[in-house]
Amino acid sequence: MKKHFLKTLLSAIMIVLLLSVISPAFAEDDPALAASFGEFDEESASITWNIAVNSFDKAEDRADFNNVTIKVTADPTLHEFPEDIRDCVSPISVTYTNNSETRNIEFPSFANRAAGKPYYSYDDSQHEISIYLGDVSAEEAYLIHLDTEIV
Repeated sequence: MKKHFLKTLLSAIMIVLLLSVISPAFAEDDPALAASFGEFDEESASITWNIAVNSFDKAEDRADFNNVTIKVTADPTLHEFPEDIRDCVSPISVTYTNNSETRNIEFPSFANRAAGKPYYSYDDSQHEISIYLGDVSAEEAYLIHLDTEIV
């Protein structure tokens, strides 16, 4: 019974998250922007989501995008972002690829950024994270790891 409930809940949460990933730089259903379920930690009741930007297997399939902003909304009746992210205290973990070099980086909040982009902000009234990437070249790909906690 517990497994069925969790599976149903995860399906509902994933649908809410997938429908909420938007950016004016991408056309509707653009394969250059995709959200997927990463992993579920039963002990902490948290889910890691992966948002892929310009993340194709072949570099020649990637494109240039200008002024990219991704908005991710959590349904507060199902899940929420961790408090340290909502308070813009902790960075967001990202796997970044430039050409064939891949490394782990972090996106700071707007208040904690050094200068320029990328960074994120949180709108408490909308339960929404906005991730500001700026320009993304065809040589770049991002895999953004966002956690949510089941309420």
